[in-house]
Amino acid sequence: MRIFTKRWWLGSKASRGISPRSYGAAAQWAGLAAGYFVRCAPPSSDHIVSAKAAGAIVVAGIATAPFAAGIGIVLIATGAIGGLLAVGITVRRSAADEVIAR
Repeated sequence: MRIFTKRWWLGSKASRGISPRSYGAAAQWAGLAAGYFVRCAPPSSDHIVSAKAAGAIVVAGIATAPFAAGIGIVLIATGAIGGLLAVGITVRRSAADEVIAR
């Protein structure tokens, strides 16, 4: 049985510690924290578009997919497109606010 051998345990991901993917996530959070520290405040949320409805549609699609695959896939795709549109609109509003501020 391979799972009880010492060699398998030493080769498992649990014994290796932090993976290279964790470094990327840590760098993102460190950058976010540094931005808050430099600005001394969280960023303004005036130009942020909420994607809660799009997220709710994705969750509904995931919940529906096992029972009605066609409907679930359509809901997931619709929610994903809505989320991408929300991000795009947020970026566009942010860029427009920077141009006006200059």
